[in-house]
Amino acid sequence: PEARYVIAAIDQGDGHALQRHEGHGSGQNAIDRLTKLHDMANVNDASRMKCEDAYRTDANGNPVRHRCEGTVSSIKDLEAFAVAYAAAAQHPRVGPELAQTNNSTAKRVAIHIPINELLGPDGHERCEGYRLKPVNGSVERAAQERTERAKAQQLHQATSIAAPAYDAIRSYEGGNILCILKAKRDGSGYTIDTFYPELAQT
Repeated sequence: PEARYVIAAIDQGDGHALQRHEGHGSGQNAIDRLTKLHDMANVNDASRMKCEDAYRTDANGNPVRHRCEGTVSSIKDLEAFAVAYAAAAQHPRVGPELAQTNNSTAKRVAIHIPINELLGPDGHERCEGYRLKPVNGSVERAAQERTERAKAQQLHQATSIAAPAYDAIRSYEGGNILCILKAKRDGSGYTIDTFYPELAQT
């Protein structure tokens, strides 16, 4: 019951952590986002298949193409997601930022928290992720080709660009949860914009 309460509260917020990085954002949904730019947060099937973002629009109010880095990740268990999110919101490095009543100069604040601080020593086992295989040694090139392929498909144009290849991330042991805070539009402090597992920084 407590986990459902947390999830309901998150769902009322402005961020997209729940829609893209909870269990719904794992498995095939994660792979489709990584390789096809299908935004699992977009509940309109036709719009999602056209690679349209669930939240972002252009100056005319038209959906723009979904963007995705070379890696996608999620906490694949809903209860673990709720626990980690609630723990992060009260974390000594996050809580004070959320308690501010006005924004600092930064519009976004990135805070890296060890997974084991939020989910315990086995918390990494609740995390799942995939990453693009490099093209000519470059993940950036792989992401660029993925976008070019998606654009051609949107326009119903033939393309010789192959579908992206990917690998499953074997383990998040020693990794972090990246918690990104976003300044509220009214200037009254910060809110959690997104929240997801990441490999340990080297």
